[in-house]
Amino acid sequence: MFQSHNLLLRACVVVATTGLGACAGGGSEASTSSLSNAGAVNSTEATNAQNTQGSLRVENCELTAIEEELLLLTNARRAEPRWCGDDYYEAAAPVTWNCQLTQAALKHSTDMGENNFFSHTGSDGSRIGARVTATDYEWQMVGENIAAGFYSAPDAMQGWVDSPSHCSALMNPAYHETSTAVFIEENSDYQVYWTMVLAKPRS
Repeated sequence: MFQSHNLLLRACVVVATTGLGACAGGGSEASTSSLSNAGAVNSTEATNAQNTQGSLRVENCELTAIEEELLLLTNARRAEPRWCGDDYYEAAAPVTWNCQLTQAALKHSTDMGENNFFSHTGSDGSRIGARVTATDYEWQMVGENIAAGFYSAPDAMQGWVDSPSHCSALMNPAYHETSTAVFIEENSDYQVYWTMVLAKPRS
């Protein structure tokens, strides 16, 4: 049985046009709570989702069950106007799934789990912009939400919604594409690691 741990959340946004990166929330920890015992599975690569409702099918392949759930949860949250702390966001257009972003998300979730750390900076010193660029995705704007210690997709998503900086990234209408990947490493401190990547492709 999984043990209870601190729930961690961090958000980071990088804007290519300025060449500057800014981590929302200053990398601080969220409030602590008990974990859900709901199961989670590792995510795999997928290609672009085309349906604006949060399609269960993608071009040339099909999303896994956890990827379907994550995309639907993301777009369900974006479909409703909400306050993210002191900032109000109108409902945002749905984002589509992108397999290159999945590669970047899964790489980071796996890195955090296998190397037992929690940070936007990878064990090799990489940041989100470099990880996305390494997949040959051409981006204009890219952001990242990470979380650890959540044992279900709804819990991880709700954690992001409840945190103003993560909520702001999730609701940002500038983003058009996304992917979220989860990795389990039972011997690590937090056992379950989530990475959401949001991006606006270069025109």
